[in-house]
Amino acid sequence: MKAKTERLLYQLLWTGEALTRPTFRNLSGSFESWAYRNGLLRRLWELERAEILESEASPSPDGKMDRVHRLTAAGRLIALGGRDPIKEWERAWDGRWRMILFDLPESERAERNTLRRKLRAERFGCLQRSLWISPDPMEALRQNWQGEIVDTKTIIFMEGIPCGGENNSDMVTGAWDFAKIDTQYGELVDHLHTLKSLGKTPSRPRLLKWIETERTLWNQCLATDPMLPSVLLPPEYQGRIAWDLKMKSAAQTKQLILSVSDL
Repeated sequence: MKAKTERLLYQLLWTGEALTRPTFRNLSGSFESWAYRNGLLRRLWELERAEILESEASPSPDGKMDRVHRLTAAGRLIALGGRDPIKEWERAWDGRWRMILFDLPESERAERNTLRRKLRAERFGCLQRSLWISPDPMEALRQNWQGEIVDTKTIIFMEGIPCGGENNSDMVTGAWDFAKIDTQYGELVDHLHTLKSLGKTPSRPRLLKWIETERTLWNQCLATDPMLPSVLLPPEYQGRIAWDLKMKSAAQTKQLILSVSDL
């Protein structure tokens, strides 16, 4: 998806009350006139056909009928970066770890690096350089590798539980860098606290810059946080704190967006 479209969806997300059923509408004029002036009408129609947006007729302040566009459930998930934190944290865990062990020679360094990138993309944690773990079933990973030859002498998939006195907390902190993850969430929280400094009627460029910075920081958190089931999260984990503040900031941001002419 193009960067401009991703930014648009994120702005739509921020106009929602408590991040539910977001609406993007300039109350001083019709939606169509706003979209036409900004060259977005065709793009929004395309997103609606893709079921990322939905629209309905709604009375405007001047009594005329206007089109109100909202994110669908699929569109909201895309705007959030492809992951719903609440669903991620609340998912069940069966108590079993999925493991991938591999031993690729130095002559296959490129393949080894590709494998590690693939595992990070699947949110596996690196317990040791050649031992990666995940609390989730590996069906998606198997589908991604469908048709590829897996040589048990170089790579093996396993699942089970530690049996040498290790606990799940040690597994988690050993596989994922939660110090880095919490630092990134701290940067997001610090930025969210700056919302008050924008005042009640910020300029359009300043508000859009604030939203874009927030989006960058949020995506930075998503890139490193495996969003483990809550039973596995460290006690000092900052993700929930950041998410709660993000939710609280949403209603305030909506009012600021509506106060900015021609956003």
